[in-house]
Amino acid sequence: LQSRQALISILACAKWTLERVAPAKPLLFGATLRPATDSDGRVTFAPLAFEWAEGPAADPLQLALQLSMSTEEVKLQVEMISGGWSDWSESWSLEAGTLQVEMSIAICGQEGGQLMLHQALGAKCLEVTGETHHRNAAEKLIAVVCLSQLRWGADAPAWRPRELRRLETRGLMAA
Repeated sequence: LQSRQALISILACAKWTLERVAPAKPLLFGATLRPATDSDGRVTFAPLAFEWAEGPAADPLQLALQLSMSTEEVKLQVEMISGGWSDWSESWSLEAGTLQVEMSIAICGQEGGQLMLHQALGAKCLEVTGETHHRNAAEKLIAVVCLSQLRWGADAPAWRPRELRRLETRGLMAA
């Protein structure tokens, strides 16, 4: 980290994400967002992926996230993938309507300032607090990602880690 202020900002981001989610034992990840493209005022960050490697060797489970933002819109894509790049792989996503998550993401700028995102379970839109238009397109950003609930829209993968099983909620997904 570049300064004491940066550390304080990251801790504030982590605190915010934990305050926004259901009172469960959420998964908390730290990540660096790296801008991948900048076109027409939209910054798209390189995808993030977290993989559970303790499952069956041929069937790792991955959580993938991608964030893009402009002054008008912030878009979050979330996907769970089982089987990786095999012919029989399966995936569940917010975009396809086969996955719902409650997730908070707090993004800390290098010069201070924060952008807070919250995806409520079953919500069609993302709640955004903070400003996106001051972001430097080349700036790497520190993010805290907090996953607190998930609901599968189809059969859940045969193997999934205990950490995800405890976040699963029952019930029908909204159409």
